[in-house]
Parts: sequence; C-alpha cells; structure tokens
Amino acid sequence: MEDNKPLLIVVSIVRNEAWVLNAFLSAASLWADMIVIADQMSTDGSREIYKQYPKVHVIDNDMPNMHQAAARRLVLEETRRILNGNDNAILFALDADEILCGNFMQSPDWEQIIHSKPNDCFEWRWMNLLPGDMQRCTYSIPTYWGVHVSEQMWDGIFPDNKVHEWRLPFPYSGSNEIELNSIFSIHFFQYNRKRQWSKVRFYQVNSLEDRARYNVINLYRQYHSGSKQEYHQVPADAYAYYQQNGLDVLSLIETNDDAQHFTEEVKSYFSKYGTSKYAMLDIWDKEWCEKNNIAIPRRTAWQKLVMWYLKKSTPYSRSIFIRGIDYLLKKLYKRM
Repeated sequence: MEDNKPLLIVVSIVRNEAWVLNAFLSAASLWADMIVIADQMSTDGSREIYKQYPKVHVIDNDMPNMHQAAARRLVLEETRRILNGNDNAILFALDADEILCGNFMQSPDWEQIIHSKPNDCFEWRWMNLLPGDMQRCTYSIPTYWGVHVSEQMWDGIFPDNKVHEWRLPFPYSGSNEIELNSIFSIHFFQYNRKRQWSKVRFYQVNSLEDRARYNVINLYRQYHSGSKQEYHQVPADAYAYYQQNGLDVLSLIETNDDAQHFTEEVKSYFSKYGTSKYAMLDIWDKEWCEKNNIAIPRRTAWQKLVMWYLKKSTPYSRSIFIRGIDYLLKKLYKRM
C-alpha cells in the first residue's frame, strides 16, 4: 500500500443477513482494507460466514431490540478505537445488502475520495435493484455514505433514530460536502421480495413504539410514495470490477430467504400489546396472516375512513392540500 494512501474501512451493522453476506463481504474485501461489523446476535449462520473473510472485524451488539443509531455508534466507537488517532482513513457506511457499483474504480470520483482530506463528506445515490435486469433509482437526492475521518467527525451530528438512521456522524465544523455522480450503491433490498416485505412490516411495527416521532399517518406516507418511479436498465458495467476479479455477485445472493426472524419479532409485539394497536398499519397481508395464524384486527368506521383517505390521496400526497390534512390527522393521532 502506498505510504500516503488512506485506509479504506467499511462499517456495517448486521442482524441475520446470511442471505446476502457472502456477496457483500466478497465484494467489499476486494477493495476495502478492513470491514468492521457490529453483529446483533445473529442466529442464521452469519457468524460462521464472517470467519471466511480475513478482513472482517466483528464486535457484539447484545441489545435485545433494534435501535439502528445505537448500533451504528457501537461500530463507530470500535473503528475509532482501531484507528487510535489516525485520521488518514475513509469510512464507507454500507449495509450488508449494498455494494459499490462495479465501475467505481475507473471513476474520477474515486480518485477524489482517495485524495480527500479530513472532514470531506461524500454523497452519492442508491441504485435499487429489482428482480430481473431492471433497476430503480428510489432517491434522486444523494445520501451521505462516506467520510474522511477527523476529530470533528467522530463527535459530530448524529440523530438518535431507531430506524432509517444516519449512517455516519456529520462533522460539526469544517465539513466539505462533495456530491459524487459517477458512483452508486447497488441496493439489493428489493431484489428479494419476500425479505423486503418482512422487513418493511417489522420496521412499521417497531417504529410505532416511538410515538413522539412516528404515527400511522407518517408511517403510511413513508412506505407508500406518491412520486412516480422511473425504471432503467442496469448499466452494462454495474458489476465490471467484480467480474474482472472473478466474482459473480448475484450468484451469491439467496433470493428465497423470507426473514422469518422479522415475523417472529412482529408476533412478539402482537403478544405484548395486542393487534388492535397496529390495526391502521398497512401490514395485514391475508396470506401472511393465515400462514402465521394471526387474526386480522377489525378497524373502526373512523379507521376505515382514514385508511380510505390515505390510499386515495397517495398520488397527491406531496401537494400542499393533502399535506395540510395529514398534519391535522397527525395531531389528532398524537392525542389518541
């Protein structure tokens, strides 16, 4: 390694991601110097998979419930301990179902990352992969994925979100935001439909515990976008770097995994609080309920009316008028 080349460190939080771990770790191991993982008591064989990859450094996350910001802090604290004051390092916050798009090594953006300075923050976009040969770009706005470490970064801005958390702290001073346009993160979340819906269902049930931040109105809007989605062909060179190194990424992904552990956690919430608390969440798939012996809760006339409104207004959910009604409904639900 060149004397002045920064360390490239992937930081990730994992809980039962064996379905995609081999793809993630094989891909990241080709370019990263280290992969630091906080594993939250995985029971699906993830622990055995880590042992196959010399660059992986694992610490335990023994929290019984999911709190993603807290899990991120664990992995960041361990990475800070490993670096021990070395600021010639770049962190890449990738989840187990994400890899860098395969043309990144030939990108001028990559050179910009490699020759960055402390406090440089890098943003790029997701490429959400669908089953088959299509991809969907869910967000046109770039996400904060990478940072050249500094003291201002370690103790920077980092909201305490249970889900949909920030990946990295943002330096509280002296930051330099850099938007990259030729690097993408390929996201396999929607590539496995069964797992996708199990995870979305769990996220909604789990999020409802934080009533100060979430209620049934904003949860419905969060998971039912009114914006038109654009579909595009996956770039021909999306996996080029990996193919050149003899790695067939897609062959390492298990698309039949249904993430049953998410279902078991959802059922534990139902056992504790009953199903009526979650009646207004859009999670009541008939086939799923029958398979898991769960009775679909009955909605009141008021709840049926609100759900009818949410569904009908989805195409217009970004309009000022609908947002105004949503605001009033959120206020009402906070008092219920």
